[in-house]
Amino acid sequence: MLRLGPEGRELPLEHWDGDSFVLRPVTENQPGGSVSRVDFALGTGRATMRIEHLDGEGLGLFTRSE
Repeated sequence: MLRLGPEGRELPLEHWDGDSFVLRPVTENQPGGSVSRVDFALGTGRATMRIEHLDGEGLGLFTRSE
């Protein structure tokens, strides 16, 4: 489950392949039936999550540092 925004909108994640998942956003820019990919990656001392439909202007990459 992915929670987004100040209202905590919940979007179920469905496993796609490896460390990739998909979600089905429904907004004014993504009509019903749209699919967006979410990729997780582990690096040295950090973990990242990239949400495709939020990354049009580079705002979809989230990094967790240890």
